[in-house]
Amino acid sequence: MYFLVKLDKGLRLNILITPPETHFDKGLGISAWRFRDAANVLNGSENGNDLLSPIGYLQRHAIELYLKSLIYILHKKYRVPFGESFSLDNPAILVNDRWRPMSNTHNLDDLYNYFKSVYDANVDKLPVTTDWTLSDSLGKQIKLISGYDPKSTYFRYPKAASASQDQKKSTIQPMDLDSALKGLQSGNGNLIKCAVMLDANDNVVQAYNLVPDVLEDVRAALTEAMEYLNNVHSAFLGELTKWS
Repeated sequence: MYFLVKLDKGLRLNILITPPETHFDKGLGISAWRFRDAANVLNGSENGNDLLSPIGYLQRHAIELYLKSLIYILHKKYRVPFGESFSLDNPAILVNDRWRPMSNTHNLDDLYNYFKSVYDANVDKLPVTTDWTLSDSLGKQIKLISGYDPKSTYFRYPKAASASQDQKKSTIQPMDLDSALKGLQSGNGNLIKCAVMLDANDNVVQAYNLVPDVLEDVRAALTEAMEYLNNVHSAFLGELTKWS
């Protein structure tokens, strides 16, 4: 049994029916697609609000893989040489005038800055059938995400940064119960879902908000950057690799 997925002009989505190692970008892009798919499934699940760290990790990793795929495609398509002893079999990016293996580079800001430099140097070679203008917001979103998670560890481990930074990603946050109740009674507060810890005499020791709004700016940046790069990557696949 076999099937062909046809696009306009009779193109085939070969990336969906061939092994990753045979792809134009050695499978980087299809891996990004799958991490994006996984993030979207979790995000739309019943417990999506409680899965901030897993979703954040999947989205961030999808962004990393998209950037690496875009870099690889530009180098291969336009025969852009790597420095030192690096090549398409062992790709690298230039960071602070030093070539670093792509496989060991996880900083999104470094990857984006290198992608942008290669992109800008070759944008005039790109097919005129597509508007290749990049959004100014993308660089800002990448910088925000990278500031929180420069090493791809922030969403993977409970302790990855400073105590204050790590606390920001918890979906259970300490709260001032008295203030929350006063706000609710006045009609100016939101409904409360919390856990209240009592001592032996039933005095309130600590209260925890079970539905806090945490890292809203980062979560929005992750979603928007991932979807934007997915669109850019699709344009690269269609225009530069013929979906191979």
